[in-house]
Amino acid sequence: MNVDIAAFGNPMRECIRGTLRCVLAAGALLVMGAGVLLALPAGVASAQDALVLTNRDTRVTGISFRFPKTRTFEDERLLAQMVTRAPGFSDRLRNVLPILSGGVFPFDPVELQRDMARLRRFYTRNGFSEARVDYPASQFNAEKNEIRVVVTIHEGSPTALGDLDIRFDEPLSEEVTEAWEKERKSLDTFAGKRFTDFERLTVENTILSLLQDRGHAFASVETEAEPRSGEYLVDLRVMVHPGPRARIEAIDVEGNESVSDEVVLRELPFGVGDIYSRRRLIEGQQQLFGLNLFRLALADMPEQAADSSVVVRYRLREANIRFLALQGGFSRETGLSLDGEIRHRNFLGGARELTLATDTRTGLFSSPASGRKPVRSVSTNLSLRQPYLGSTHLSGSVAPFYSWLDEPNQDTRFFEFGLRTALVWELLPFRNLSAQHSLSRAVPLENRGFGDRIDVYNRSVFSAGLSLGNLDDYLMPERGWIVRPSASTGGLLGGAVEFLKGQVDALFFLPLSQQFDLLGSVTVGRLSPRGASRNQTDAQNEFRFDAIRFYAGGSNDVRGWGLNALGPQVAVADSVFVNADGRAVADNARFEALGSLVKTSFRSELRSRIPGLGSAWRAGIFLDGGAIPTDVDRTDTGATRFSDERIALFRDRKVPRGSDFRFGSGAGIRYRTPVGMLRLDLAWKLNPSRTDLRDPEDIVLWEAGLLDSLPGEKQIRRLNLHLSIDRAF
Repeated sequence: MNVDIAAFGNPMRECIRGTLRCVLAAGALLVMGAGVLLALPAGVASAQDALVLTNRDTRVTGISFRFPKTRTFEDERLLAQMVTRAPGFSDRLRNVLPILSGGVFPFDPVELQRDMARLRRFYTRNGFSEARVDYPASQFNAEKNEIRVVVTIHEGSPTALGDLDIRFDEPLSEEVTEAWEKERKSLDTFAGKRFTDFERLTVENTILSLLQDRGHAFASVETEAEPRSGEYLVDLRVMVHPGPRARIEAIDVEGNESVSDEVVLRELPFGVGDIYSRRRLIEGQQQLFGLNLFRLALADMPEQAADSSVVVRYRLREANIRFLALQGGFSRETGLSLDGEIRHRNFLGGARELTLATDTRTGLFSSPASGRKPVRSVSTNLSLRQPYLGSTHLSGSVAPFYSWLDEPNQDTRFFEFGLRTALVWELLPFRNLSAQHSLSRAVPLENRGFGDRIDVYNRSVFSAGLSLGNLDDYLMPERGWIVRPSASTGGLLGGAVEFLKGQVDALFFLPLSQQFDLLGSVTVGRLSPRGASRNQTDAQNEFRFDAIRFYAGGSNDVRGWGLNALGPQVAVADSVFVNADGRAVADNARFEALGSLVKTSFRSELRSRIPGLGSAWRAGIFLDGGAIPTDVDRTDTGATRFSDERIALFRDRKVPRGSDFRFGSGAGIRYRTPVGMLRLDLAWKLNPSRTDLRDPEDIVLWEAGLLDSLPGEKQIRRLNLHLSIDRAF
């Protein structure tokens, strides 16, 4: 297939061609990776020897599973049942590297026999009562004294749930009966499904939760499974003992030392005299953990007689009141980042938090794309948070702050100091409604590229945000969705920056199978300058809105481009001259991103497990896109000989059009670490702009008349490499 990568025809045609190139490249990388894995010494025997010849020095080189008929569980889940271990990818890699060693994995035939018994019990618990597990196909090489364990599993026919017979030994109240009738229908869906210990526990916990959440603190459930003769069915008999409905007589608090009982009790969503609710008991436990004061918070009922009153107990273990944290991160675009935090968890009592935090992006070891410069910044704030403002769900904070920013890609350099106040209403864990006001003084440090002086100015900004969603894990999600709308306005209480801004971010995580996951995100936003800020061509306003306008591109955005590099940009330099050798030079040539009043972007990624590697590894292919249309006239920058292209690129328009959309595609690898997701992505611009494929120095020199012709496009600039340690997606 021949593809003219220099063509700039129909954008959709370019997108399809580029996608095919990336898919082929990803396939080639996977094939090469498979070849590397096969080339590594896996210890597979070239000849089969008798297993009775193994001894205490025999080493395990691999473990695999064979299924003559059906297969229900993945290797990782089966390996978790075994004690016998084999070297993984990292161990094999260390074995071929100098100095390093991948370790030794001894073979114990007695332990392997126990592993077979563990696997049989595992299958029995999961509904396969006739499963047969053995290892006769294992491969032993007596010369190397190495064995590859091959476990053969005949699952047999699974046992399904037949009749579900649920009985109560005493009548329920009208309120509880109505709730039970609704819940009973959901339990009927288990009939006909494979019957496992998990299904049995689910039935028991569903009944207990319904009763205990409605006052039956001492409820209990007994289950008995009765196999049907000659059928692969099990009938489940359930006897329920509701016990009396109880009210809370007392709340015992144990283990708190510096934190008063009053602070603990105010966080609980119930009080003495309320009907007992297990759900509220656990909710109180979560509220206490949310104070960041306790390492342990257990909610239970001490031993007591089953009665119409109940005593509940919270057993606590306090964390260190003073807390120090240091952490680092890395991104190819911004380099090394360092965060530090000193926190007092109970400042002046009342569970108040006093925090001194700093966040630094150093730019060290960064390697941004050609024509881009690393961003450097420092921010520090001293925050006092009050966790209880009349409600356990409402908290407030006040924080004086200082920040310093050097963003050469926007020709922006200033420091700012001020005060932030915030209110947060927690709807559910990790889902909240927030409102914030920031009053600050900004001081520009240099006047790059402007004829007029950029004055010191004030900012007064109100902002609000809402976080809604349902994720299985809010730190490392694998399933669910989340939507974050936000709005902000400047100038209501004075200040030199007047605007309205709205943005919506939506993410989803969708497992397609045990092997594949689909991830995606969409961002839309609109900025409307107001009053004196409407004139965005004014040097003062242009400088002040650099940090407010929309940008796109980067490892967490459209990955075909570097940080904020997608969209309109102009080539600038500190100076242009001819050196002693007669060569034209543009000092510190770079692209300046103009940003936009409008943003539309999306990211999509198909992620899969990597055969032979652990569950922490993933491979992915992706397609991203975004539109950052030009909304100000920047054709008056002296681009006389480049003006036709500049006019085409920077024409005045307010909303995205089809030609504004830029697409990037590629492939990458991910590794989950305790501190975040390590991500390496290789991306390809499918339909780059005219400036994307040129060096800024060439453009500056040509515009200055120091080059006879504008150098051609460089197709290598379509490539972009991202390396980062941060969020999952």
